[in-house]
Amino acid sequence: MVRFSFNESKTLEALVFVARQWDGITPFYLSKVLFFADSAHLRAYGRPVTGDQYIAMVDGPVPSHAYDIVKGKWDFLGNPDAVAEALKIDRDAQYPRVSAKRAPDLDLLSETDVIALAEAIEFCRGKPFAELSNLTHQEPAWASAPLNSEMDLELLVPEEDREEVRENAAYTIL
Repeated sequence: MVRFSFNESKTLEALVFVARQWDGITPFYLSKVLFFADSAHLRAYGRPVTGDQYIAMVDGPVPSHAYDIVKGKWDFLGNPDAVAEALKIDRDAQYPRVSAKRAPDLDLLSETDVIALAEAIEFCRGKPFAELSNLTHQEPAWASAPLNSEMDLELLVPEEDREEVRENAAYTIL
């Protein structure tokens, strides 16, 4: 199974970027935006944007650490104050809503990261829940993983590119 090193700072900036572009985004849509951005970037450049681990859940892939941040489970973070200063998470609604308190620090995101995130937002915005869920269920990485277990990101890329992805996972710093 391919795993990239999770980059806490970069993931926070990705969350801020998305929440700034899509104010009040719910965890479901946030998860799908990150999944499509990470998938597209992995296919194009051999590495994801965030390095998060994706869990195959009933409604599709969920980025484990990003979801924990939205749920308020910050005990794994090296700098939980950074989250409190960057994001507003309204848990009083039926579904939590995520908003940005500040602009993203684009020095921590590459130009291709920003493009992947922006394209994923555009792709997901306006699509119904069921449509996005069904699209993610067609991904071999989701389909081959038992529910509530980690997905193998290697399966998101064509077979001929998997060796490069394995090498990048072993040596690339996000």
